[in-house]
Amino acid sequence: MKDLTYIGPVYCVSCGKELKNLMPEVDNDYEMINGGSIGHIYAPYGSRYDTDIFQVAICDDCVDKLKKEKRVRIVGNYIFSETRDDDGKVIPGQGKSL
Repeated sequence: MKDLTYIGPVYCVSCGKELKNLMPEVDNDYEMINGGSIGHIYAPYGSRYDTDIFQVAICDDCVDKLKKEKRVRIVGNYIFSETRDDDGKVIPGQGKSL
């Protein structure tokens, strides 16, 4: 599979706010955006978009709102091997690397 890059402009999938590249003078591929998260979602078998890859971004404000509504959950941390509850607190003894 080819190396995927992010293509701007980037908008929050929830509220539509434009999310800016964190360091446009260094890198113009939107890998790091200011005040939000960006990633790729791979559509699995069962989806009408089976095998498609989506670029999706969400602003931090919407993540906060959706966490409170229990519609988004933090399930781990890709740097530290820890598991967190729905409030973002570390669950002792539940660490695992993602």
